[in-house]
Amino acid sequence: MKQYIVSLYIRSRSLSPAEITRLMGTEPSCHHEKGSLNDLGTACFLNHFWRLVSEEGDEASLASHLDSLMSRLSGWPPTSGDPAPGDLDIVLGVGVMSDTYTTSVLLSRSLVRFASGIGAGIEVSTYPTVFDETDS
Repeated sequence: MKQYIVSLYIRSRSLSPAEITRLMGTEPSCHHEKGSLNDLGTACFLNHFWRLVSEEGDEASLASHLDSLMSRLSGWPPTSGDPAPGDLDIVLGVGVMSDTYTTSVLLSRSLVRFASGIGAGIEVSTYPTVFDETDS
């Protein structure tokens, strides 16, 4: 069994989360300002950070997660012909939880096309959810 968490991450030195929100045409699931403090009171964000998480549940297919993100990005990519600021680092993150130690994931053409169309890299992280507990 596989479960997915799909998010779009954007980092920028120059654009604030509010400016990224205007550019993307949707509110983020979470964001941080450059230089903001973590729970320990230490400045830990070197860049502005903006994240949009799929609204699909973890039982949904990878395609459903992708559709959820695509439907919420009304402002991206820009149609005005104005290029996006050069310091935007955009990543489509795909988290895969699997009940096996190893797993494979097919990145469909539509997922690759979507990432390419918004100028995003793709990061796939896998997490085994079942561990073999043996006595040493």
